[in-house]
Amino acid sequence: AAQFGTSEMMNMSPFQTASFFIMYFGVLFCGIYVFQCADLRPPSKSDSFLSNANRYVSSVLIVSLPGAFRNSLKLIVGESVFNQLAAALDYAINQRNPLLQLLYLALINGAYLAWLLLGQPQLPVLLVPAYHKWIIFAGIVSCQGAFYLACTTEPGEITPASEHAYDQRYPYDGTVYADGLQCSTCQTKKVARSKHCRLCNICVSRFDHHCIWLNQCVGGGNYRHFLGFLALHVVFLLYCSYISGAVLLSEVYEKRLFHATFMNQITKKARKANFVMVLKYLLYHQYAVAIIFALVFVMWCAMVGFLGYHLYLVSRGTTTNETHKWDEARSAHSQLTGLREQYLKELKQCELRRKKRNIEAGEEKAKAKAKVGSEEGKISSSGDEQVVSVTPCGAFMRGYDLRQRRGKEEECADEDIVYYPDPGDVPTNIYNNGFIANMSDVLWPVSCGREVGAQSSPEKEAPGGAAEGQHESKDKKGGRARRRKNTRLEKGE
Repeated sequence: AAQFGTSEMMNMSPFQTASFFIMYFGVLFCGIYVFQCADLRPPSKSDSFLSNANRYVSSVLIVSLPGAFRNSLKLIVGESVFNQLAAALDYAINQRNPLLQLLYLALINGAYLAWLLLGQPQLPVLLVPAYHKWIIFAGIVSCQGAFYLACTTEPGEITPASEHAYDQRYPYDGTVYADGLQCSTCQTKKVARSKHCRLCNICVSRFDHHCIWLNQCVGGGNYRHFLGFLALHVVFLLYCSYISGAVLLSEVYEKRLFHATFMNQITKKARKANFVMVLKYLLYHQYAVAIIFALVFVMWCAMVGFLGYHLYLVSRGTTTNETHKWDEARSAHSQLTGLREQYLKELKQCELRRKKRNIEAGEEKAKAKAKVGSEEGKISSSGDEQVVSVTPCGAFMRGYDLRQRRGKEEECADEDIVYYPDPGDVPTNIYNNGFIANMSDVLWPVSCGREVGAQSSPEKEAPGGAAEGQHESKDKKGGRARRRKNTRLEKGE
């Protein structure tokens, strides 16, 4: 069996190795969790335990821990330096800037440059033929082309000139979007499924979110390019993971590392190969390819999450912005339903208490009437008249029903019961027309420039049309005047 010397890096104890991977995947998991699952809304009793637990963890990761770090940093560096750092962070996070665009280009081109210098010269290997280098080059160019297209395509800006055309695209559902509203910033009509972006300072049709990687909004005009960008990167990053992983496996198979014996150069002790030893060997001798593999695999996992989430949104006929609105609408409906049930329960108890009081009062009146009626009965029994006794219960209940219908509100006011109307059925999304129709709306949006221009053209032609109508009315008036003149001539006037 082949023998390989080990370095200090490969002499890490199992505890150190386990700690390294736990920290690595822990940070990776926290990053993915914050971007994919974070929810900063306050916990609610009407929500599930898992939902409230997610909100608590999100608050700790996004609010509490950064706040503690910020306070500690302020004490260490001083207030002036801290304010400069805060201003730089505010520019990077809260203002529109190309920093993440440059970071994307640095990541993808840096990884490709590392591959050209340290990975591609090894081709061909056992599992990777040489022609794959051209496929990788084509993939790099395609990904950056999709990135450029997604960054430069207009998201669908709503202006006074185009608001009428965008207003015809989607109806108002009356739950999330209402007709007749106006954007307080742009002074344009708030059409259905639109939103004003404070970073871009425009109103966007079918607004999904502001993508910091694209440095612009994702809306009806460029959502298809955004999905194409995600899908292309999912495929290409999976392919790159396979290629880099295949290069590492080729090293294992060609050198038969699992059948080798590793010699510790310090203790001079030989150890049989195992998974951990082979992994340490690859990290030491193929560190560049191993780093590329880890980088592209992590990015692939993130891209799969983003693409899966947006395909789920398309299947439900909604957007990232609308999911928050629908969560608030359903939460409000759930709370109103609970308040309505509580109101009905208290109202029933109130009616029972009033019924009991009226029955007691009715029984006392009945006793008094029965006493008077017995004396009258004695008198009437001596004559021919027949007295039909009427039980006071029936008349009382009829009167109670009438009083209940007329005085329910007054009764509730006396009892300090707050009235809650029936909220109706759970609100539904009228924009969900099935996955195929939803995807067609994304891939071929009517909010593109050509369609908007075509829809706006009748308005532009309105003056000409009005002129034609004026000419037509003049012709009609002239015809009527000629007919009146001919009639006067025939009469000899």
